Amino acid sequence: MRRLACVLSAVLATAGTAIAIPSTPAMAGSPAGPYVFEIENMSLTNFATETVNHTWNGTSVDNVTYARGASGQTSTARTTFSGADGDYDLITRYNGNVANGVTYKLSVNANPVDSWATSQRYGRDYTDPMSIDTRTSSKVALKAGDTIELTATSTGEVPRVDRITVQRYVGAPTSTLTLNSPNATLNDGFTWGKDRALGMTFYPGNPMMGHEPEWWRLKNSTHTTVQPGYWGAYTNRESYYNRDVSHQSDGAHALGLDAETFNMVKTFAADAAAPGQNGWPLWAHSPYGAMYYIDGTGFRELTSPFNLMAKAYKQYQWTGNSDWINDPTLSAYYDSTMGSFLDGHEVKWNDANPAGEQPVSKKQPGEYTATYFEFPNENLVSAGDSLGYQYQSMLAYSEILSGRYVRFW
Repeated sequence: MRRLACVLSAVLATAGTAIAIPSTPAMAGSPAGPYVFEIENMSLTNFATETVNHTWNGTSVDNVTYARGASGQTSTARTTFSGADGDYDLITRYNGNVANGVTYKLSVNANPVDSWATSQRYGRDYTDPMSIDTRTSSKVALKAGDTIELTATSTGEVPRVDRITVQRYVGAPTSTLTLNSPNATLNDGFTWGKDRALGMTFYPGNPMMGHEPEWWRLKNSTHTTVQPGYWGAYTNRESYYNRDVSHQSDGAHALGLDAETFNMVKTFAADAAAPGQNGWPLWAHSPYGAMYYIDGTGFRELTSPFNLMAKAYKQYQWTGNSDWINDPTLSAYYDSTMGSFLDGHEVKWNDANPAGEQPVSKKQPGEYTATYFEFPNENLVSAGDSLGYQYQSMLAYSEILSGRYVRFW
C-alpha cells in the first residue's frame, strides 16, 4: 500500500552497493524567468473576465481573475513571448470539476505542444478552491517573438483559466547508476525503474505535480515552497509517508537522492516535538512540507517511529554525513524515541532486576495499530515488526551516542 515508488528500493536491491553520481540537470541555453502571463492580459477570443474569491471555511484563500469561456464553444487566448530563448515548462492554472468537461490545447506558432482534458474534481462548484488544477507542458522550446496560444473547447462545463507560468525547464535528476548483465531485458527493466524513481522526485516542473486539490496548499500560508523530496505514496497523492520514505531510503541513496531523504526524515523528526504529538511523527506530508490532508494525523502505527529512526542511522552509515547524528532536530528525535516514547508505551528497564523488565513497546489507546499490518480489528497490542524495529533503533541509538562524543582514552 502506498508503495509505488518502491522502485527506489528495488534499484538498490538489484545493484548491490553501487553508488549513483547524479549529473547536472540539462537545460538549453540560459533561459531566464519565470514569466507569468495573467490570462486577462492576453488577447482573448470568446473569453470574458471574471473574478472569483475562493474561500475555505469562510476565509478567503485566493482571489483570482479568470478568463471565462463560453459554454459549448471554443475560446482562445494568445500572447507573445518576449523572454530569453530556451527550453521551458509552461504551467497552466485553470478551474474545472467535470471529467472531460473542457479540452485544452496549447500551441506555439500554431504548432501543437500539448493537449489535455479536465478531470473530475470534488469542489462544490467553481468557487471552491478544490476545483483549481494545473497542467505542466514540459520542455517547450521558446524564443522571443513566439506566439503562445491556448484554446479551450467546452463540452460539459464552462472553461475558466487563471494564468500560464513559463519557467526554466529543469527536468528530473539523473543518475549514472547502471546494471550490466547478460540479460538485456533485465538491464532495460532496471533502467526503466531507475528513471521512474528519478521522475518521482519533487523537481521544478514535474508534470506529475500540481493536480492535488489546491485548497490544501492555499489554506496553509506557512508552507509556500516545494521542498526537496520524492514521492512516497500512491501516484494520485502528492505526498510522502514516513513508512514509505523509510522503505525507499536505501534505494534513494543509490540514486544520489541523499539531500531529499535528509529533508523528509528531518521533517518527520520535527513533527514529534510538536504539541500533542507525544513523540509521534506525522504520517504524511505534502511536497510543501505541510501536513498532508489524507492520513495526516489519523494513522499512528507503532512500527513507524522506530523504522524511521533505524533508517536514519542507516543513511549515516551509507553517507558518512555526520548531520544524520548531530543535527539538533534529528538528535532530539532519537532521544525522545528512546526515552519518553518508550516510557509512554509501557517499556520498563530494571538494571537491578532484569527479570522485572518489560522491554516490548505496546500500543496505547487511540493509536491505530501495533504493526504495519493495517487491520486494526486484529486488536494487536504488540507485533513482531514493531519489536524488530524497536530493537534495530536501540542498536542504532547506541552507535549514535558513541558518535556524538569525542573519546579521550
